Amino acid sequence: MLVATARALKYHGGVPMSAVDHEDLPAIKRGMANLEKHVEDIHLFGVPVVVALNRFPSDTDAELAAIVEHCAELGVPAVPRQRLRRGRRGRREAGGDARRRPRPASRPSSRPLYDWAAPVKAKIHTIATRMYGAERVVYTKRADGQIAQAEALGYGGLPICMAKTQRSLSDDPPSSAGPRDFTVTVGEVRISGGRGFLVPITGDILTMPGLPRVPSAERIDVDADRAE
Repeated sequence: MLVATARALKYHGGVPMSAVDHEDLPAIKRGMANLEKHVEDIHLFGVPVVVALNRFPSDTDAELAAIVEHCAELGVPAVPRQRLRRGRRGRREAGGDARRRPRPASRPSSRPLYDWAAPVKAKIHTIATRMYGAERVVYTKRADGQIAQAEALGYGGLPICMAKTQRSLSDDPPSSAGPRDFTVTVGEVRISGGRGFLVPITGDILTMPGLPRVPSAERIDVDADRAE
């Protein structure tokens, strides 16, 4: 199940976050390139996909209809979900709708994107080019040294968990909805031995633990009367 929202599609279509609550069908159309790539990526694993379309109070019927229609053109069912407005009831309705869709005769089994035994850089290249749509991957001197160290220590056979901005298919947040033939820069590669991953750090990204621009702690106050 691929979760999408009209607000996110408008953002990927060039609308600033401050304006995603306003109807904008042209932006929805531009942003669909992002959703199309995610659908394509899921198909790389050989499994079917259903788009779960979370509805926000500001979403209009015209926006949702445009998304459902576009998904139908892709051969992918899209199911609007009222969870944000109807809570548990909306979630159950969406689940029931999805279950009523035609199912394949046999349960499909997913196929891996790459061979875990492949060299680390080969696995990273496969993810960047096949899933993101990049043309090439470049490495800093630091990343090159860390990859060599990981392979020397016997961690080369671990799967890859890419750390990348969620705001673009590229490692550049302001990029367009469906960028193609761009360059991904790996600045660092961390060994997450306990969880069993190698983690390439791409672009300028804050990894956990981290704080948002406005931490919730700034909105916490003390009621002096009750404290006494």
